[in-house]
Amino acid sequence: MKRRKITQLKAASPFLLTDEQIKKFITDGFLILQTDFSEEFHEALNTQLRRYM
Repeated sequence: MKRRKITQLKAASPFLLTDEQIKKFITDGFLILQTDFSEEFHEALNTQLRRYM
């Protein structure tokens, strides 16, 4: 079995979700957050996720 390197992301400072965000997550099952990650980061993440689908 091949081991994969797990990359850990660290936020500059932790933040809490608002009550409205928590309600939306509970209701919809997901939450869309705006990030400042690069396009390359998102492409690499999508590539990795597709391997498991």
